[in-house]
Amino acid sequence: VKYLSFGNEVDSYFSTHASEWAAYVELVEYARTYVKTLKPDLVVGVTTTYSGATGADKANVATLNANMDAIFLTYYPINNSTFVPRAVSSVETDMDAMLALDSSKTLILQEWGYPTSSVLSSTAQLQADFVAATFTAWRARGTDRFPFISFFKYREWNSAQCTISAQGQTAGMPVFEFLCSLGLIQNNRTVKAGMTQLQAEISAI
Repeated sequence: VKYLSFGNEVDSYFSTHASEWAAYVELVEYARTYVKTLKPDLVVGVTTTYSGATGADKANVATLNANMDAIFLTYYPINNSTFVPRAVSSVETDMDAMLALDSSKTLILQEWGYPTSSVLSSTAQLQADFVAATFTAWRARGTDRFPFISFFKYREWNSAQCTISAQGQTAGMPVFEFLCSLGLIQNNRTVKAGMTQLQAEISAI
């Protein structure tokens, strides 16, 4: 075990429970101190969303990360209201914004994805372009600052799971379409262009 994250996208909760930020910071700092007595070289942090770390909750996320070993993020370049993905070129500027959060810390990207649903004005080719843009930006900015990027997700969920995860939304609705089209292969195991591109990028390393 190399990395340990104490929570996932915690800013999504605290954005509507702002009075609880301070208590949570105290909790995870205590937890980090304890974990370090067991495994001193473990890289410890707390995962927030990219939009939270760079947007309205930026100050609170910075406080949360101040005594952590690295900055853990999830990243989906989308409009947070419509779930329509932004241009693939966003990867470069967004990586720069990540680097600017704290020049002393590495960035652990535990989720990194791009939907392909036509309902969201996207395509499988745009996802493949996103994968290619990720590797181009990663190499240009120094792989030492981004030691871990996990593309999310390998295989698409089935429609029933998407409805559960989308809290009742069904096909044609934005959150459902977002969650159900993040896979690099379809649920029936058909390979999408994004997986082919990822394999090519990895082979080139």
